[in-house]
Amino acid sequence: MVFVISPLSSSFSKCKGRKLVEKKLHLHGTYPISLLMSTDIEASLLILSNGHGEDKVSASVARRLIEISRDFSVKVSISVLPLVGNGSAYFGMTQVVHFAGPVKEFPSGGFVNHRPLVFLRDIREGLLGLTYSQFQTVSKWRSNSVGIKLILAVGDVWPLFLATQAKTPLIFIGTAKSEYYVRDESGPLRRRNFLEETESLLSSVYYPWERTLLKQALAIYPRDALTAFYLAKCGLTNVKYFGNPMMDDLEPSGKLLSKIHASMFLSNVLQCCGSYRIVLLPGSRQEEMYRNMDKLLSSIKDFAQENRALFLLSCPSSASPVLIDPIICRWGWSCRSNTTSIMEYQLESSGLLVSFEEFSDCIHFSSVGVAMAGTATEQLVGIGKPVITFPGEGPQFTYSFAEVYPLFIFNCII
Repeated sequence: MVFVISPLSSSFSKCKGRKLVEKKLHLHGTYPISLLMSTDIEASLLILSNGHGEDKVSASVARRLIEISRDFSVKVSISVLPLVGNGSAYFGMTQVVHFAGPVKEFPSGGFVNHRPLVFLRDIREGLLGLTYSQFQTVSKWRSNSVGIKLILAVGDVWPLFLATQAKTPLIFIGTAKSEYYVRDESGPLRRRNFLEETESLLSSVYYPWERTLLKQALAIYPRDALTAFYLAKCGLTNVKYFGNPMMDDLEPSGKLLSKIHASMFLSNVLQCCGSYRIVLLPGSRQEEMYRNMDKLLSSIKDFAQENRALFLLSCPSSASPVLIDPIICRWGWSCRSNTTSIMEYQLESSGLLVSFEEFSDCIHFSSVGVAMAGTATEQLVGIGKPVITFPGEGPQFTYSFAEVYPLFIFNCII
């Protein structure tokens, strides 16, 4: 099955450019942030994030907080603890943040609810030991940190729960749950079975025990206005909505266009391809990224042969060119250049450019996307681009994930 996702309504697109971090950390004035920005003292921040998209949001928060602290001449020590994956979003920030504890990639990629059997592989590879280590890390941070202490939990209930165990002031950015999964502005959605129907009867997509944890937060920032409304309706007075944080820091750099113009072949394709500028998003999770890449290239082969198009394969910096090249060539593409600066391929009159560092450029420059990703799909739709998507083998982008995910982005299905 193929899912085609249309550009989102203006209510979501307006989130782009909303500097959530600036409003949250600078304007909101919640203790201890207000003290942090007005008093010459030391402060310690621990960021807990559980997923690649959540790591990127957290990294954005950390960068903005560093800027603000410099403006106010405040000394802030920032520690990060990625709970899922290796925390690659923080790799370029090691001079200003440090990893509080060990990290590890697991087969499930954190998506045990989509493939429960993979959870057993996680356990065999040390999940329980890492979980215990994460508890120890949070406790050790609380004991060793100095000045005002604050924990920022980004993701779902797991980092929230871990943060509450430290008995330290915390802020929560909820990226994983949305009311749009169970209802929209007009009321409850039709569900597939009785169990899902009962979810629509709850007063919030956040379960009662999760809301008990949320009450301990200084501030709660949900992913959309509808979720914020229902949390407030449940009596949580510390809920604020300033836009979806995933839509921040997506301004294009111009590097991608420079690469295209530096190639005579790609420049020629660009001049003749019209609106056929297609970004391919295989996701960032190592175990499934290459399988998704193979599936994406299979899906576009006929179109590439019959039309003149420019394809942009957007990969995370952790992807290996050595593994990518044979996957591309397997589907009939011939390599025109494979260097450290550019990887370009040709199939009939179509061109393909592999991009490692220009994600924002890719999604802005494209006219349409073919995606098997989570956060990246949401960001592409958020800037107003149509997306074609279909399920893979997982662990993240399975059939059930592809079927449910459009609900999280306002049910924009064509």
